[in-house]
Amino acid sequence: MVTKTEALVIGDVLVWEADRKYCVEEWLIENAVASEVTFVVGETLEPGTSATTQKIPCGTAANADSILLEKVTVAASSNSSLASVLIRGPAVVNGDNLDYNSQTVATVDAALLDELILVKTGPTYTADTADLS
Repeated sequence: MVTKTEALVIGDVLVWEADRKYCVEEWLIENAVASEVTFVVGETLEPGTSATTQKIPCGTAANADSILLEKVTVAASSNSSLASVLIRGPAVVNGDNLDYNSQTVATVDAALLDELILVKTGPTYTADTADLS
């Protein structure tokens, strides 16, 4: 069987938001490394060099304050690119599709909740083992 893997889109991450004009803003996504980096939809973010204008991938779980809503590629060393960011709630996001950047999931989720962004995970299904014959 052939399978196809597709990149995440905004609907894979954002389940519900109260008002797009209030919850989503354009922010500069900062790259501090010496090579070009592509950031993906669902990446958790924290304040960057300029906390009022820039975001960086979450490096400290307790500092998580937003979620990237579009794929963006940023050139090397201290460059930045504009992208849509879920900056505040009320909003609900799918935790199964978030990129936690190797941070503690529960701590990131709690930090996002401080911004009224509720992280929910999908239901888990188990095989029905009942004998229906």
